[in-house]
Amino acid sequence: MRTQFCRVLSLAPVLPLGEYVPGSRAGAVAAGAAKSSSPVTTMETVLQDIRFAIRGLGKRPGFAIAAILTLALGVGASTAVFNLVAASLFPKLPVREADRLAAIFQYENEQGYFSSLSYPAYFDYSEGVEAFASVAAYSGVPLNLTEGGQSQRVQGELVSANYFSVLGVTPSMGRGFVNGEDRNPGSHPVAIVSYGAWRQLFGSDPALVGRTVRLNGHSFTVVGVAPESFHGLELGNSTDIWIPLSMRAEAMPTWSDEFFYGRGTHWLSAVGRLKPGVTFALAEQQAGTLAASLADEFPDTQANWSARLLPISEATLWPGLRGELAGLASMLVAVVGLTLVLACANVANMLLGRVAARREELAVRLALGANRSRVARQLLAETLVLSLPAGAAGLLAALWISDLMASFRMSRFLPADLDLAPDLRTVAFLVLLTLAVSFLVGLIPAIQAAREDLSHALRAGGAGRAGAPGKARFSSSLSVAQIAASLVVIACAALLVRSAMRQLDIEIGFDSQRVALLSVDLALSGYGAADGTALYQDITKRIEAVPGVRSASAARIVPLGWYRFRTRVAALDGGADAATPRATGGNVVAPGFFETLDIPIVRGRAFDQRDIAGAPLTVVVSEAMARRYWPDRDPLGKRIVLQSTEETLLEVVGVARDIQHGRVLQKEPPPFFYLPLYQNYQSRAALHVRTDGDPLASISSIRAAVAELDPDLPLYEVTTLQQHVYSVTSPAYVAAMGVGVLGALGLLLAAVGIYAVISHAVVLRTHEIGIRIALGAEPRMVVRHVLGQGLVLLAFGVGIGAVVALAASRILGGSLFGVDPSDPMAIALAALLTTAATLLAVYLPARRVTKIDPILALRAE
Repeated sequence: MRTQFCRVLSLAPVLPLGEYVPGSRAGAVAAGAAKSSSPVTTMETVLQDIRFAIRGLGKRPGFAIAAILTLALGVGASTAVFNLVAASLFPKLPVREADRLAAIFQYENEQGYFSSLSYPAYFDYSEGVEAFASVAAYSGVPLNLTEGGQSQRVQGELVSANYFSVLGVTPSMGRGFVNGEDRNPGSHPVAIVSYGAWRQLFGSDPALVGRTVRLNGHSFTVVGVAPESFHGLELGNSTDIWIPLSMRAEAMPTWSDEFFYGRGTHWLSAVGRLKPGVTFALAEQQAGTLAASLADEFPDTQANWSARLLPISEATLWPGLRGELAGLASMLVAVVGLTLVLACANVANMLLGRVAARREELAVRLALGANRSRVARQLLAETLVLSLPAGAAGLLAALWISDLMASFRMSRFLPADLDLAPDLRTVAFLVLLTLAVSFLVGLIPAIQAAREDLSHALRAGGAGRAGAPGKARFSSSLSVAQIAASLVVIACAALLVRSAMRQLDIEIGFDSQRVALLSVDLALSGYGAADGTALYQDITKRIEAVPGVRSASAARIVPLGWYRFRTRVAALDGGADAATPRATGGNVVAPGFFETLDIPIVRGRAFDQRDIAGAPLTVVVSEAMARRYWPDRDPLGKRIVLQSTEETLLEVVGVARDIQHGRVLQKEPPPFFYLPLYQNYQSRAALHVRTDGDPLASISSIRAAVAELDPDLPLYEVTTLQQHVYSVTSPAYVAAMGVGVLGALGLLLAAVGIYAVISHAVVLRTHEIGIRIALGAEPRMVVRHVLGQGLVLLAFGVGIGAVVALAASRILGGSLFGVDPSDPMAIALAALLTTAATLLAVYLPARRVTKIDPILALRAE
């Protein structure tokens, strides 16, 4: 009894004010003594708990630093992913009352895809949906800007006159468009310049408003400059210059009036502002009714179309791309969520161990009159003290991760103008997540401490004895969850890495090394088919004369590019079903294309100067197309019909090796065909230039060669074919590496958590182990017993994790290339890594058992 009383007195000075009352009557140790003390306010109590928590953690800096860093990693990674998802899927638009704006789409019911509106449909929805106060239209168009004697390509946008007023955007200089400026074709050559273009293209000229600029060779008067925060509604397509719809002929010289006014031509995006008090649902209902009436009135062009409205914040990305990005975001959220769970479980286990080590101290507090809720609040205060610096460190980690994402952004998923700078939403999420993590991590240890058996703790004599079985079971459950979660993350990472490696290893079919890409748009410079064809011939000859250039050509589509040209193809003199038209992809290329990209012609010939306008129409097909239409015959000399060319017959003159064409790589490239550029004129094309050395080093010479032919012809989208190919294959690789890093982090957290649990169990059982050894037990038997405890946790964790990983892998099926979602190798690898890390985490504290001196262990009691 005296021993216990001395222990109480030795612990008394560390108790916070209000729990130990010096000078109270002898024996007044219960709650009455606490009630007779001076009252303190709630705020003083909170501050007292926080001060005591800081002092207590300061005595164990290693524990505090480990817990803070663990939480910071989980919170920082979660915040960075939230910031990415919020910035890409829910961007903040600098418009007035964005929640009152609805993007209007037409939806093809049979094939299930979104589309923009035709010019007549814009007026239908503007006038036929009473829920809208007004509807604005816009469409992106490329423009050639001539400024300071030089021409460059800029991103323009044709808009209705009410575009800025509907959005509630006020120009920072000058004015917006006024009513009527979008009517009467060619009558209002006015323009509004973006703030970024005003600074970069016009040198922040304060007198720009009122000046005349040249766009596509036509004079436009600048009437305003948009605010700095506004650069259009489409993410990844920042607008430089806005011009009214009345100037469509000057902006799109190749478009005919029939195409422009056609009801079947979908090219205008539209956004409507709801009237005050009108709901989004009512606008959707009215738009659907209007679409049904249009389908009845115009069955040829509107029969299969309905109307869809989306909040403007969800329409900054095209719905198809948004869905693709949402899939990637869901995967990242799931993985980072598992990582956060691992971090929380790790810290919770550490806190449970700390509570177990302080059992006698906490029991003394209860004996001196502290109520159990006060003890729980004290432990929650300690968790809060750990979480606040962890949140601050997590913000720094989120900033660093966001910068890393920005440096590795890929145009396929992350638009170039995506602002990844954390905003108030991100900070608010960080604060709420930090508080939630603090509460959840500290809640279980606080409950365990508040339920402490007072008499048992005082009789046990401190940390030398094992804690309650319930605590051990809960701590073990957390460890099992950690092992399972880390296995799931690693299995998913292994699948994604294997998928990415398959994409990197796939044969693309052409040589991307030392090839420069430079795009041109001859229509914007006023070229027609005849003089444009002649210019293409002159450009390739002039570029091939540049020192260091091996060959040059042009093509409408760059391999692995976004743009697609598909038409229905039928073959004459072919095999079975060859006469049935099938949708097939194609490209339009100039002579020298196959040689420049090193694509072998396996039969026949490539295009040359014989394939010009007026000559017999020719086509080169891929090996896959030859196998489809002429499986047992020689394709040379056979004829095909393209529906896009009014069923004109084309003669096959060559068979090219299969290559990858689309943004999505395929194991077996589908059938493909090539048309000669000089027979099928395209005003927009990409110049392909193969060089002997670094292609970027030849760019200036290539520009000079083109400028000699036409100094006002801008070259844009200047890059290399290798960089272009990398932009296609690297997103999957970067995503896999990101998940792999999170998986490694999760495995590390799980291993540290297992180590903490087993190590603490060894410390609590030091007295028991000392007795065992003193009674003759061999150290290796004790080690085996400790290892067995860890192996049980490992078995449960791996078993549960393998089942969950198998289910999670099937969700990833759509994101994998050439890898079976249920690939046993990925799960086996994850199980092997998890097992190795867990065994190491168990072995280290088990080894400590062999160094226990039984005399010292017994004397400690």
